[in-house]
Amino acid sequence: TRRYSSDREHTIFEQFCRIIAKHKDGDNWTVTKAPMRCTYKPHGTSVYFFGSDNPLSNKSFTPQVGYVALLIHEECDEMAGVSQMDDAENTYLRANGVEQANALDVKIFNPPASRSNFMNRYVEEMRGDSSCAIFDACYLNVPREWLGDRFFERAEWFKENKPEIYRNKFLGEVTGTGGELFDNVTEREITAEEWTQLNESGKVWQGCDFGYEHP
Repeated sequence: TRRYSSDREHTIFEQFCRIIAKHKDGDNWTVTKAPMRCTYKPHGTSVYFFGSDNPLSNKSFTPQVGYVALLIHEECDEMAGVSQMDDAENTYLRANGVEQANALDVKIFNPPASRSNFMNRYVEEMRGDSSCAIFDACYLNVPREWLGDRFFERAEWFKENKPEIYRNKFLGEVTGTGGELFDNVTEREITAEEWTQLNESGKVWQGCDFGYEHP
């Protein structure tokens, strides 16, 4: 699943087709775009690609044979909230009359910087839950060839020059509270020389912040 149906083809669908090609297994798959589906010919297992922007359109989904054994929410921090994924699980993860229909639900996302983001809160809520496993992946614990030298060079540049961004974008750390308006504010006295330069430049304005959301 992706939040928006329009994002499926150029992301999750093309990624899956790329994997089929990488393993030189194209002869064993039937691939269609309408409906968007990849079916493994030897035993009929199908991979479906759904958007979550219109949950009612998929509410009656049932596979022709068997049941859904694996549900993956890709970039799930873009969802409207955990409830949107709960609705998808209620729709797709049904036994459909199959005994011991064990299923796995996977949520994949890059942690937003803000602690108040719903997925960051969800991860903290699920820590210690025996039904849930949490795995942290970053560029340091995947094969280097997946990303290439340029990615690593950029990571080192951010590590040196913009450590806050590096910690979030490259290490996946949650670095903010969600309440910051500006993250580069420093408190210091303005010098007399700076006052003079401002007045002489004509770049002095006065205004009013009405403070509807913050003082």
